[in-house]
Amino acid sequence: MTWALYAGLVLLNIIDVVTTRMAMVRGAREMNPLMTWFAQTTPRLLLAKALVLAFLAFVLWQAPREVRTGLMAVLAMGFVFLIYAVGMTMNVWSLLRWHW
Repeated sequence: MTWALYAGLVLLNIIDVVTTRMAMVRGAREMNPLMTWFAQTTPRLLLAKALVLAFLAFVLWQAPREVRTGLMAVLAMGFVFLIYAVGMTMNVWSLLRWHW
């Protein structure tokens, strides 16, 4: 279950990169101050996402079995947040598309 949730996070991060770059090309800007520099180019954004995902995979791999339940809760919150973020980016992208 933990790895299925992790795989979902990887997929959502890929979708997030694509939708973020699509919106930024059309004039949107990154609202997360920690990601502003990374989001300026696709390679930087992919690097930032890959580093976070690699760190999560390492933590999951090293975590004892009894700690993984708590980690799954954190991953589930990240999953919900990414669904929200991708949805918001898609909404911004659709608004920009009409005003392009």
